Amino acid sequence: MIKSPLRYPGGKSRAVEKIAWLIPDFDEFREPFLGGGSV
Repeated sequence: MIKSPLRYPGGKSRAVEKIAWLIPDFDEFREPFLGGGSV
């Protein structure tokens, strides 16, 4: 099983400044409710 790179669900606000530049500008956002993406 692949482990999530995030230690726990939620609390990802500190990661925003490190990854925000990777996200392109957009007009519409659809969230699939994956959270950290671990299953």
